[in-house]
Amino acid sequence: MLTQLKKGDEVVTTGGIFGRIAAFDEAHGAVILQISDTVKIRVLRSAVAGPANEPEAAASPAPGG
Repeated sequence: MLTQLKKGDEVVTTGGIFGRIAAFDEAHGAVILQISDTVKIRVLRSAVAGPANEPEAAASPAPGG
């Protein structure tokens, strides 16, 4: 799944941050996520949990239940 990411995809990170892929930083194995009109952040590609429109990517089971 991570290899199929492309610019413009809406994703959620393992930390729960939603964003749209603005660019790739291949030198560092990262993606640049736009999280608002004027804010972009760099996160490791491995920190992308999956597409933002898939509930199982955003939800994780609570410990012990």
